[in-house]
Amino acid sequence: MTIQQIEATRDSLTELLGSFPQVPDTAIEDLSSVPSVSTKEMLGFLSVIHHQSFTNAAQHLGISQPGLSRQIQRIEKAFGGKLLERGGREVEPTFRGVQVAAWCHITLRRMRGL
Repeated sequence: MTIQQIEATRDSLTELLGSFPQVPDTAIEDLSSVPSVSTKEMLGFLSVIHHQSFTNAAQHLGISQPGLSRQIQRIEKAFGGKLLERGGREVEPTFRGVQVAAWCHITLRRMRGL
């Protein structure tokens, strides 16, 4: 990963975290045995929710839409089910997707504080 990619990821993370309401750590207690999920996958997942679109999220992150779709498939597999409802051109999180988004938000916020 180049320095420019790291800086772009940091900037995207800062923007995304600022767009979500603050979530208390207790909101994700049932996700105590969390599978291995990469920062890139968490960022992609939150971006899809934020933009309500795979295409717009991929453009924002500077990656291909098929690449972002593969990230979402991996995170859905890791958490054992569907996290996003895909309807036409809009995307919304499922109930489990909202929980996972909260977990991603808190995890990324903690990582940012390191």
